[in-house]
Amino acid sequence: MKAVFALYLMAVALWPLPAAAQDTLDGVLARLQVQDNRRFHYRETRHLAMLAKPWEASGDMYLAPERMVIAQQAPEVRITDITRTRLLHIDPEHHVVRSMELSAPFAVQGLEPFLQLLYGEAGGSALKNRYSTRFKVDDGRWELYLYPVLDDSGPISQMWLAGREGQGADYLKLEFEDEDQTEYRLSMIARGATARQAMQRVLDQVEQ
Repeated sequence: MKAVFALYLMAVALWPLPAAAQDTLDGVLARLQVQDNRRFHYRETRHLAMLAKPWEASGDMYLAPERMVIAQQAPEVRITDITRTRLLHIDPEHHVVRSMELSAPFAVQGLEPFLQLLYGEAGGSALKNRYSTRFKVDDGRWELYLYPVLDDSGPISQMWLAGREGQGADYLKLEFEDEDQTEYRLSMIARGATARQAMQRVLDQVEQ
């Protein structure tokens, strides 16, 4: 399932909002919720025990209220389309298409707790039902550490999100039970209609 984690996520940077006061946990969680269309550039770095050096990938990620699309550009082209009911992964170089029906909204095995930050119920009360948390603001940046506490949390042992005050996340780190780690660095490219049109162009390629 490690390959599945690479599809995502990344996923969490949101469009900058003006900061009127120091960030709070509830404020950050509200910004993580996907409310409109956004396009990001991402760079992923995996630190795996089986590899002598880190593995890196980059591409664009699209978030919409009903789906997430990951368009990896390097080192190979990959397209992943996640909706509430389905996960579709396309490897055009090897002519591989894999589709999986999801048993619940965005219930990607092992990743569901993380996707709930984007598409599930918002707020600190809901979060505490699934995670032990640590939140702080220091030197103009917020940091949120999440430790899944439910048995169905899968192989993720810790998640770390960070961003500038008043803004969404620009950094995500996943740590797994086997001590492997994956980092994502995110930057906003577009939002609204421009992001929606760019996402549709990717989806048009999937349907060809």
